[in-house]
Amino acid sequence: MVRLKFGGYIEKQSKVDLKTQGNELSDRAFCYSVLNKVSRSFAVVIRNLPLELMDAVCIFYLILRGLDSVEDDMRKAHLPNKERMLHEFHEYLDDPTWSVVGVGDTPDYEILLEYFPKVTREYQRLKPKYREVVADITKRMGAGMADFALKVNNGKGSIEKVEEYNLYCHYVAGLVGHGLIALFAASGLEHESLAKEHKVGNSMGMFLQKANIIRDYLEDLDDGRTWWPKDIWGQYGKSLGHFRGDKLTKRVKPEAMECLNALVTDALDLVPDVIDFLNKIKNPEIFAFCAIPQVMAMATLTKVYNNPKVFLGVVKIRKGISARIMLETKNINDAKNFFNDFACQLEQKVLLNSKSKSKSKAMSERESQMNERTIEKCKETKQLTSLSLSSSGHVTIVSILGWLFMLALVLFVCNRVLPAGPATQASIESMGLRMKTMWLESSTSWVVVMFAMAWVSMPVLTTKRRATV
Repeated sequence: MVRLKFGGYIEKQSKVDLKTQGNELSDRAFCYSVLNKVSRSFAVVIRNLPLELMDAVCIFYLILRGLDSVEDDMRKAHLPNKERMLHEFHEYLDDPTWSVVGVGDTPDYEILLEYFPKVTREYQRLKPKYREVVADITKRMGAGMADFALKVNNGKGSIEKVEEYNLYCHYVAGLVGHGLIALFAASGLEHESLAKEHKVGNSMGMFLQKANIIRDYLEDLDDGRTWWPKDIWGQYGKSLGHFRGDKLTKRVKPEAMECLNALVTDALDLVPDVIDFLNKIKNPEIFAFCAIPQVMAMATLTKVYNNPKVFLGVVKIRKGISARIMLETKNINDAKNFFNDFACQLEQKVLLNSKSKSKSKAMSERESQMNERTIEKCKETKQLTSLSLSSSGHVTIVSILGWLFMLALVLFVCNRVLPAGPATQASIESMGLRMKTMWLESSTSWVVVMFAMAWVSMPVLTTKRRATV
């Protein structure tokens, strides 16, 4: 875990700049190098996919990242062409010469689009069944992004309705979920029926997107993007900029916190679908790929709830928690344990906030109702993710067998040491002598016993609370 926390399990970044790599590396090598640059966390989970899927998902991600870079570039010089590029982006996949210079909201994204032919050539090498999925999702996502692009440019407009907010999250992330389940089913590593699970696949993507939109309030506002829906923030302020915190005094308006908590509660509506989706994944590597980001999103929502730092700077979950999630999320019970942990923590944050506001009589009826709704969502999550004796699997079985073994060992020792017949002074002295002899002659055995006791206790310990954001 220490190695992962400090980057030990993440491929080391090349000291050669990315543009030089674009000129020197093969197409495939460049794709994985730029993947590490634009998203180190996704690079890890993608590389752990089965070989059948790894390249397809990598190229799928890079193509959509390129599309997203066009959407996110808010420079005025590029705005007139943005809508056209978003609509046409899927056509560029069949043009191995297409690239664009100077577009992208970071230098790494600019290089991705400048050397995009390397990505499209790798796309052309994919199996036709994978290319079909990638092209379809790229076309639908580009059209959806174009519908919203001009509306939010430079903060001149915003998303008005919660329905629009959900639709935007569907376009930019829910469709990713649609594409992934189609790729999983096409690979034969998951049942073909998974490709029809559009509702839960959509929710999987939207859950990640909403967590990011909530967390990135200040960054998006500074860049001229406004994704929080007016239906929600309009209840608490006259504009989204109204919620910005004072970095000098570190003060944040109470209404900003209420708005933040309302958005977190809205995102929690998707948790039941997320758990349902994870229950449908059978392949262990695909499961880890899907579950780790979902658990990270739940941790993020727990972290940002009632957190004034959202309006003052960048909020991230601790590296140690990220490492534990990546190492310990291997099956559905692991994922449920984490969701349950974070739901418990979130519920406690709500209760503490309610108690504090109640004492100072600063809580409005609106906030009280929202807190009750949040607590209901937390309880629903805990109910969905609670593990019964039977569902605890090997953990419970190992614990029971281990303690039965220890009981048998104790009975064996007692049978050898305890005297037969009524206890007398002589027999007690004899027992003490035999115990002393056994200890001296069998110290190694007692060391083994102590290690055995520690071993059988570990499964019980690992089922307790494991992560605090």
